[in-house]
Amino acid sequence: MGEIVGAALLAHVPTIVLPDNIRRELNNGNESSLYTGLHRFKTEVMDVLKPDMVIVFDSHWFTTVEFVITSAARRSGFFTSEELPRGMSSVPYDMPGNPEFANLVGSIAAETPDCWITPIDNEHLPVTYATVNFLGFLQGNESWLSVSTCQTSEPFDFEQVGRTVAKAIEQSDQRVLLIASGAISHTITTT
Repeated sequence: MGEIVGAALLAHVPTIVLPDNIRRELNNGNESSLYTGLHRFKTEVMDVLKPDMVIVFDSHWFTTVEFVITSAARRSGFFTSEELPRGMSSVPYDMPGNPEFANLVGSIAAETPDCWITPIDNEHLPVTYATVNFLGFLQGNESWLSVSTCQTSEPFDFEQVGRTVAKAIEQSDQRVLLIASGAISHTITTT
């Protein structure tokens, strides 16, 4: 029986992956508290909990008609930010996935009325810095999955997806750390 071993709301500001001298220059010569905080999170939380899997609820990956959970066996490549290409250019990433778990989420969703989360195994799904920025700080041997934010969803939909992911964790054999990669979205709906 799987379990949620931890949950965190973490910031993902792009400047944390800049070279040291530039990062400090932008912060009046000081180190960023997020930079040091993520290093502490790795040693004080990740290394203690030793999760089998990390699921990032990615606040910058927007899908339109459903939530998506990555189900590729591995996602790797280079990330250049469309928002800040000067600061985040060709950042390498290599994330082992967990197709079995993602497909379990999809199976449970298919049996749950009004639950819209789909596993997609395309290894070329876009990656955003709300996921990539944590890798250099937190990544160990665990698998990493991302869950999109469905931009047309209502609060009930978010609740359904959360319950579905929790049920899949319980039915799995995985020790899971959940990360809400927090930020105010730059995609703002106005009326």
